[in-house]
Amino acid sequence: MRRFIESGLILRDSDSATGSFVEQILRQAGLDVRASLRLNSTEAIKEAVAAGLGVGIVSGLTVRSDLALKADDNGLTKRN
Repeated sequence: MRRFIESGLILRDSDSATGSFVEQILRQAGLDVRASLRLNSTEAIKEAVAAGLGVGIVSGLTVRSDLALKADDNGLTKRN
């Protein structure tokens, strides 16, 4: 995990509450936060990650339906 975080993340803008919270938690864990890309919405982060631009951190609630759809596309059973 350290390698992903320290190599550069796709994060929310640092002036957003979410971006500030993520950075604070990672720094408290002793990680050097380097954002390779800062975006102004969770959807933009998800799209950048899907495009292979890097690793992002978003709430699990925001990707729950995306993960279920991906699992269905691969022929796996969706859990509720």
